[in-house]
Amino acid sequence: MKYKNILIEAIMNLGDLVALTAIIPLIKKYNPEAKVTFLVKEGFDDLLNKVPSLDGYIVYIYKSGGGAQGIWNLAKQLKKRKFDCFISYDPRFRTELATFIANIPHRFTVGSVFGWNTKTYLFTKKVRFDDYDIDSHTTSATFVEATRRILGIDKVHEQCTPYVKDIRPCLNCLLGGDVRYITLSVATKSEKRSWPAINWSELINRLSEITDKYIILIGTKEDSILSSKITENVNDSSKIIDLCGKTSLDELINLLSHSELSINIDNGVGHLAAALQRPTITLFPTADPKRFIPVGPLSIAVQSKREINVSDVLRKVSQLNHILLEV
Repeated sequence: MKYKNILIEAIMNLGDLVALTAIIPLIKKYNPEAKVTFLVKEGFDDLLNKVPSLDGYIVYIYKSGGGAQGIWNLAKQLKKRKFDCFISYDPRFRTELATFIANIPHRFTVGSVFGWNTKTYLFTKKVRFDDYDIDSHTTSATFVEATRRILGIDKVHEQCTPYVKDIRPCLNCLLGGDVRYITLSVATKSEKRSWPAINWSELINRLSEITDKYIILIGTKEDSILSSKITENVNDSSKIIDLCGKTSLDELINLLSHSELSINIDNGVGHLAAALQRPTITLFPTADPKRFIPVGPLSIAVQSKREINVSDVLRKVSQLNHILLEV
């Protein structure tokens, strides 16, 4: 069956939201007349405005365990938009109920593509997904496979990858057009997935020996505590710029799109850099890169059976050496 107005539940964090953009080309190819709208939490406007072929998005502001009024207001908004299909990859009852009240005729889920069990009550169809090994596929590939099954699309042979509009022709909004730099996203919310500050400091020192490019630390305001510890142990801070907590999402996208290399701990920034087609190295102290590696043309993972050390990262940098040291 072909649909013309599809609502996608995309209430996710940055990395997963970037990975989800891979489904848009698939839907457009097999439903060429369809409009695709994402339902998202607040804060991602600057990203979504740069996703090609996405026809729109709806921001749903809610509190966990929030009241019925928000659900009712969302349902009224959705009903006005006359969606004929709703797809959820990680069901939550508030949106399940809102789409039911809005009387969207076809409401699909596969349960959770993230691997945990979810209870569903009001979907018109739950498609089987328990035979799919999520640990051996990237998150974007998992979203694509779930979408294929939900919409009844034959096996997909072409590669569907996340993509954010190339904005490199635009002027670098923070540093101007003449500054060449490497970005480091050093923080993650998970203590288990983190890498010690002293390792980041050593990496910066070693990078400074092989390149004269600026090294820019990026992240949230909360990440500035870690970035300060890192810069304290840097031998030469003259070309180190700490922008943690100092950029909007739009500025971060602009910054990443002009970077010559993006080195990241396992977090959403790496997915964004890879989707911007930038050379990307991602450290995985605990997680499996097969599932969580950012998808892009020059995306490399660093993993070790022991603790990742600086030499492990530098060996990956050398694989991108012709880009990093390009004159």
